[in-house]
Amino acid sequence: MPKISVVIPVYNVEKYLARCLDSVTKQTYQNLEIICIDDGSTDNSPQILKTFAAKDKRIISIMQKNKGVSAARNAGLQKASGDYIAFIDSDDFVHPQFLEVMLHLLMKNEADVAFCGFVKNKNGQPTANKIFFEDIRFRTITEPLSSVLNHGRYRIKFMVWNGLYKKKLVQHHLFIEGICFEDYPWIVSLMSQNPKTVITNQQLYYYTYNPGSITKTAFTVKKANDYWTGLKYLFEYFKQNKQGLSFLQKRLVPNIFKTQLQLIEKETKKDDLYAVLAEELYWAKKEKLLSIWHNNWFRLRKYHKIMNNKGS
Repeated sequence: MPKISVVIPVYNVEKYLARCLDSVTKQTYQNLEIICIDDGSTDNSPQILKTFAAKDKRIISIMQKNKGVSAARNAGLQKASGDYIAFIDSDDFVHPQFLEVMLHLLMKNEADVAFCGFVKNKNGQPTANKIFFEDIRFRTITEPLSSVLNHGRYRIKFMVWNGLYKKKLVQHHLFIEGICFEDYPWIVSLMSQNPKTVITNQQLYYYTYNPGSITKTAFTVKKANDYWTGLKYLFEYFKQNKQGLSFLQKRLVPNIFKTQLQLIEKETKKDDLYAVLAEELYWAKKEKLLSIWHNNWFRLRKYHKIMNNKGS
């Protein structure tokens, strides 16, 4: 029976942690190791981990100084001994059959990666109805990069937590440490390796709207630079990969610039943010990633205005 390593980064989530751990320890698939990496929490999270670990020997607690979610996940990857890896965020929780269904899809289709649908949960805990394998709709994909940012039903998004991965595929595929929005370069570079991927729309993961999370707080110069760091990482990663460079130019770069522009325009103080975006746009133009054919014309005009007014 394959073993699944569940990697859970933990940082100041005392409000949510017990619910998360309860949903993982009560999975219908029980051959697990549950690796919890406390990333320097200053609340009651370490004590909650200690209480759960005393009751369930499958829980492994790792304590480290605050280094960010990427470092926590990387520490979990290094510790993992399972055949498969799942990443679950500690303010979220999962359907009781999350791991059972995902493993079933992987093994049935001899796949390397499985992704599921998710529910945005603001209050409480939804009722989890029993899932029957014969009712699950899914699709297998052999060129998964084409499904990233797709508009179809079976698409791959920039989240790692709604997936189950073969360990041999991801054990050395580390997250960029010290940045926000670390999921998107990790997912894109992983999918460029063409792992056989199975996707189901079955909603098995419950994402919690946490107003204190990094993605819900103000858009800062640091965050803008972090988006750029992810793009530069992928550009270097894909330099010898024509498929990857084409994906960057046609789909990823337009998406990332559009997202940053939308975030900047929500802020009251914009000048420093526009300055970072201008430098990023100049870089993309120099590397031939800013295509006139793959960007909205009105946004392209805006980008050129930003470069002319804010660039160096």
